[in-house]
Amino acid sequence: MSSLSDIAIRQAKARDKPYKLADGQGLYLLVQKSGARLWRYKYRIGGVENVFAIGQYPNIGLQEARQLLAAARRNVAAGIHPVAERRKALAKRMVENSNTFRVIAEEWVKRTRTAKKWSDKYAAAVDRAMHEWLFPRFGQLPIADVDAQMVLTLLQDIAANSGPTVALNVRAWCSAIFCYAVVTQRLAVDPAAALKGVIIRPRPKHARALTPAELGSLIVRTRFYSGRMVAIAVEMLAYTFVRTVELRRAEWSEIDLEGALWIIPEEKMKKRRRHAVPLSRQVISLLREIHDWTGDRKFVFPNQAGLKKMMPAMAVNKAIEGMGYAVGEITGHDFRATASTMLHEAGFRGEVVDMQMAHLERSQTKRTYNHAEFLDERRAMMQVWADKVDACAKKAQTSTVIKPGRVV
Repeated sequence: MSSLSDIAIRQAKARDKPYKLADGQGLYLLVQKSGARLWRYKYRIGGVENVFAIGQYPNIGLQEARQLLAAARRNVAAGIHPVAERRKALAKRMVENSNTFRVIAEEWVKRTRTAKKWSDKYAAAVDRAMHEWLFPRFGQLPIADVDAQMVLTLLQDIAANSGPTVALNVRAWCSAIFCYAVVTQRLAVDPAAALKGVIIRPRPKHARALTPAELGSLIVRTRFYSGRMVAIAVEMLAYTFVRTVELRRAEWSEIDLEGALWIIPEEKMKKRRRHAVPLSRQVISLLREIHDWTGDRKFVFPNQAGLKKMMPAMAVNKAIEGMGYAVGEITGHDFRATASTMLHEAGFRGEVVDMQMAHLERSQTKRTYNHAEFLDERRAMMQVWADKVDACAKKAQTSTVIKPGRVV
């Protein structure tokens, strides 16, 4: 029968010699000359008396000591020394700690990147997926504890915020990491294998050129949209017709407001070539507006959920849908086809339009590519284009019905 109480333990004082306070069933508190109070369990196996060190008070309280005693007594009843079981559990934890999802993922990346000769772009995509989604969610867990439901929840979150294509890539990388763990005998099965087909790859949609009326109506809607930051992003896509990903990655350090020029580094461009974007008066005005909100951040359009990250991939298209359009009816990529069509129809030289679209190939010009080629001509063209966008919006203003809270 237990006899110790918390009060008796707290009042136990050091003496000239160590002494014991019995609690029952072999559990006692050993009070040392130094005043340290240690939980001990005396037991017998095979007729031999042994003592098991449970821990120190107050790190382990009375109730926890009794719970640990119960576990130790079960081991003794089975002929197992509690200290042996503790060492076994400690060894297991050490193995688990060395086999976390993050440790194995980093090992897989290191080996696979070299073996498969990943490009810098592909390696960056994998690294971004690891640090933005996988490691924060379950990087510190033993890989054996990461199950299919956890991976599914993550994939659904990614699909909703960054699109199904990104989610599909993450599932494939997860599966590769799990398979690597199986091959290296640190996991029994790949839990991500069962999730193949859960995320549906969207059918590719080719960009289409908007009519002047459609373009104008959309610009009007952006100016009454409740989310001003993403609305500015939509307007900037219309004025600059850069790729959506290039806008999302835009950093303040790349933009010269006084010189009205945005230089996109080659590593951010599809064709891996530095690109110059002359900025119209309209774009400068928008940038000065947003600078008041994000000028102290890295990205011009940061992710509101984490200001050190860029705007989510789906933000622009979701905003356009929020302005009253059906899913996929108009996308951020459509501005490129629209500008290309209208500028060619307006009589601008194809070489200049293609240069601004970042489509111009070296073989077409038979000279070394220069991001500043035709810059004066492109400046003039970009201002004409911005004025044309505004003219379309002004014309559409009279036919666009504005209701409280939304534009239809």
